Amino acid sequence: MKKYLLCLSLLALFCCDRASHPQATQADVPAPTNLILITIDTWRYDAAGFLGHPVLKTPLLDQLAAEGLVFDRSYAHAVVTQPSHASILTGLLPYEHGIRDNSGFRLAPNTPTLASLLKQKGFKTGAFVSAFPLDARYGLNQGFDVYDDFVEGYKVEGAHVPERPGKATLEAAQSWYQSQTGHSRFLWVHLYGPHFPYRPDAPFEQQYPQNPYLGEVAQVDSELSSLFNMARSEGNTIIVVTADHGEGLGDHGELTHGLFAYEATLRVPLVIWGPNWIQPGHQPKAVGHMDLLPTLSTLFHFKPPQVNGRNLLAPFSDTPLYFEALSAYYNRGWAPLRGCVAQGQKSIHLPIPERYDLENDPAEQANLATRTPSNQSYCFDERHMPQMRTENLSPEEQAKLASLGYSASALPGEWSEDKDPKNLIAIDHAMNRAFAAAADHQWSQACQLLEKLLADQPHAEIIYQYLSDYQRAAGDLDGARNTLVRAVRQGLQSETTCRKLALAFLESNQAQNAMQVLTPFQQTSDPETHATRAKVNAALGRMPEAQADFEKALQIDPEDPQIQADYGTLLLMQKQWQPAKDHFQKALAHNPNNASAWNGLGVIAFQNEQWDAALAAFSKAVAQDPSLYFAQANIALLREKKGMIPQAIEAWRVYLDIAPPDKRPYALHKIQSLETN
Repeated sequence: MKKYLLCLSLLALFCCDRASHPQATQADVPAPTNLILITIDTWRYDAAGFLGHPVLKTPLLDQLAAEGLVFDRSYAHAVVTQPSHASILTGLLPYEHGIRDNSGFRLAPNTPTLASLLKQKGFKTGAFVSAFPLDARYGLNQGFDVYDDFVEGYKVEGAHVPERPGKATLEAAQSWYQSQTGHSRFLWVHLYGPHFPYRPDAPFEQQYPQNPYLGEVAQVDSELSSLFNMARSEGNTIIVVTADHGEGLGDHGELTHGLFAYEATLRVPLVIWGPNWIQPGHQPKAVGHMDLLPTLSTLFHFKPPQVNGRNLLAPFSDTPLYFEALSAYYNRGWAPLRGCVAQGQKSIHLPIPERYDLENDPAEQANLATRTPSNQSYCFDERHMPQMRTENLSPEEQAKLASLGYSASALPGEWSEDKDPKNLIAIDHAMNRAFAAAADHQWSQACQLLEKLLADQPHAEIIYQYLSDYQRAAGDLDGARNTLVRAVRQGLQSETTCRKLALAFLESNQAQNAMQVLTPFQQTSDPETHATRAKVNAALGRMPEAQADFEKALQIDPEDPQIQADYGTLLLMQKQWQPAKDHFQKALAHNPNNASAWNGLGVIAFQNEQWDAALAAFSKAVAQDPSLYFAQANIALLREKKGMIPQAIEAWRVYLDIAPPDKRPYALHKIQSLETN
């Protein structure tokens, strides 16, 4: 392998032995004035031209790598989005920053982050993210002047979460970055493109017809060219490009990510670029995301908090790199996966332990733990055990949880081999088949697959949640509610499950039951739970309490379009027309496609006898959400008001197809009355 010379200036001493003399720094080198952090979601360590992929074309990333420092063996510390990004931004490991999965956790307030540390140096700080797991409610917005998480207006067919296209994210990011010219700037851009489902746009779909994942990566590469060219033209800029985790693509049987921590999902690309500060080359030693903050603190001359990472631009020795994969533990009741990379080996702590020689067995096919005892101790202790999602509840709230029949954990403390994820890969494949069926709106098939899985996996909370969602989509509201009740009776009562159950109770006019389910979460940091409490209080006639709950929700996330729209609807019910209108307009500012907000504006226009404006607003509401039956009813009533009787009857017939059964008699009465008269 070719050796590279790494230094920070031409005055540095060149030396042939890269391994012994890594890149050095000079105290008198002035700090750069701009930092751009680019995180590409689900980007495999081998998915780029500069990483040796024989087919994939990534000219922008290849150029960035040729001019920058490439870390050949870089690792994430988690294999899902939220905890991995928390490590990137804080320099802390998951058990230190406390975010262990994509939901149920929040970064503690006042945790030092890359953004807050640079802000203290006078930097303008902006973040632009492309998917819901990085929503501001989870605390990663700390230190950012602008945290743009406007993803609710974008939907991707088959995706379980909203996803903003990379082009839209980059346009917003570049607009902010250019508006801050003259200031030192830190810009973080998160691109979700390579994440499942893989559906690249033209021409990348046609260029990679057999491997749309590669098409997604190629598309991201193309989209980044404008930002990279702008940074090159301005100078004084450091660019860091990495991924939060990789993608299985069938390696070890894993189709996506989150289950295992093999190289396919744990190892990630990492490039640091910056002419005048970074000498091009390759670093072969194993490094981790925890090392980024100390490295950038050296480049930008700020004192980092107490972290365990290393400055990668100075001589450093091998350090054990901790990692974990806990989604299956939290969501399915499977054994927690933890381990470390050290001295060229990877050790994985599971009921069936694993150890691999990464130098001689990069595909991790020969499990040395089954052949010879390990002389390498695991790089973790009891501090690294998974915390329960109820850890942020007060003792009183945990007591209330227990009084409702909830346990702090329904999961066993000892793990047998039948709970090892390796022995459950068939379950994972079956879940993916259910997800695929749902993506094609084959709700009955998806529900059948999940019901079959629950017979074998009664503690897999996520299956109950998806099954309930799919039953609701199929119109089986009673089944959707009963599925969540089954989950609670199994001792599975995360905040998400309880919130979904509360909404299901509310939908069936059981507001008291809904409030009881939400009782343990009064001090939650999740705005959706506060908004749900607001709806329940409104149903109970407690309007001041409902308004207070909406205010709490918007204090946490003032830019959530659905909460703004729901608050507007509450004010509409109280005939507070102007405040309601203000909230609807705020909702549409963040999501122009919010159906509830359009319906609310239509009601206000109707009250003001602005018939055309009202009809236009109602029509936009049903165009964005054809299932919004009350907006369809408003169209029928408005047409009747204007004397458009045949059109009103037509609207009521559409309403009959989408309204709940208990709402249909009124529509039938209206149709009969209009036809008779």
